Amino acid sequence: MCKSEIFAELLDAVTKETEISKELILSECKKSDVVDARSILVKLLSDKGFYPTQIAEMMNKKYHTIKKILKCYPVRELNCKMLSTYLERINNHMLTN
Repeated sequence: MCKSEIFAELLDAVTKETEISKELILSECKKSDVVDARSILVKLLSDKGFYPTQIAEMMNKKYHTIKKILKCYPVRELNCKMLSTYLERINNHMLTN
């Protein structure tokens, strides 16, 4: 599977699990639920081995934005317990497909 297919598959999974549209996840929206969904996508891509520069390019974001999301993810996860649940469900879904 190529990088763009992995990205599309993970974006679809995050969209379905969080019920946040792809357009919003990839937008500049700062609403908490949208930022949470975006953070999950970045975390999943990073866990799959994508470099922050690759993630930034795919999401049309700046490198430092992706680095900040990755750095702040543990704090977001502590403040929003649903992030762990979403991440676990998406990982389980990806393993079964």
